[in-house]
Amino acid sequence: MMHEIYTTPEIEMLLICSEGLLNNYKHLQNVKPSMFISQRFKANIKSRDFNDNYWTPDKIVAAVKIYEQSRRKNKGEQSIYSLINPTALK
Repeated sequence: MMHEIYTTPEIEMLLICSEGLLNNYKHLQNVKPSMFISQRFKANIKSRDFNDNYWTPDKIVAAVKIYEQSRRKNKGEQSIYSLINPTALK
């Protein structure tokens, strides 16, 4: 069986989730995750060096789970969460 999986969110959104800033971010209007996170981190969060030092397997799985719980789901849509939790595949 083949599944179509959307690999959103972007790394900025996962960082927002990881840092416990999701509620703060959701209260803002018309602010992209990249702008929100750039105000809190002075590092290049898309650099390999930053990501190698920031993320651990447990940390990224936790961030993906938080994002999955908070996102609006379209019927039948699978997300990156499905890759770490195969039972989520429908």
